[in-house]
Amino acid sequence: MELYNPERLAKLINAGRAADLIVRVAELETLRKEAEASRPLLLNFPGNPEPVGVPNTIAGTVIGAIIAALEKSLEDTLAETRN
Repeated sequence: MELYNPERLAKLINAGRAADLIVRVAELETLRKEAEASRPLLLNFPGNPEPVGVPNTIAGTVIGAIIAALEKSLEDTLAETRN
């Protein structure tokens, strides 16, 4: 019996890598959805210097940057799954 089977080891590594990528994609999607859901909370929060109904531009910019970074990370992760 062969103690080191390269084919079996490669399959295990690839399965583990695929599982890791699936988890990462799910986590990134969840974070993106949570960030999107927080956008309405930016309206009319105490201390918002903007007029009523206008989101705080600084907070909106930060949330937008977070969402963009999450989407980029998600794209990178999905591209990694294709390789």
